[in-house]
Amino acid sequence: MAEHDQNQSNEAPEKPEPENPPERMFYVMPDMAQMLSEELVRSFGQPRSSGWSKLRDEWIKDYPQCAVCGTKNGCVPHHVEPFHVNPALELDRNNLITLCPPHHLLIGHLMNWASYNSYVRHDANYWLSKIARRPQHDIRLPEGPSS
Repeated sequence: MAEHDQNQSNEAPEKPEPENPPERMFYVMPDMAQMLSEELVRSFGQPRSSGWSKLRDEWIKDYPQCAVCGTKNGCVPHHVEPFHVNPALELDRNNLITLCPPHHLLIGHLMNWASYNSYVRHDANYWLSKIARRPQHDIRLPEGPSS
């Protein structure tokens, strides 16, 4: 019995090591794995053209506002037809639309990075118009006590 007590430890039992090294990386660094997997999903492993960085920067300079809401915060060019579906359109300016981060995911990818919205231009115009026509109410805050 004493021998059995000596072998016991207060440490949690070790989890079995995954057999596959990439699984081990995902197991050890879940945040990094999530980041990498999102990037791979966005490009589906398709390498970017050497001209993409220049075009991306020029596009945002020319079209800095989100096509959905008009913000300039963190906007990115979004491929209407993803370049992993049609690599010939990666550098085609007619295949780009500017979206802010929330609308990139919501309108550009329909809340799933592995998906895309064939009607992104139509939907962006619809929501931009709807936002422009939203009702405005004159909200008057009660006055505080006078000093």
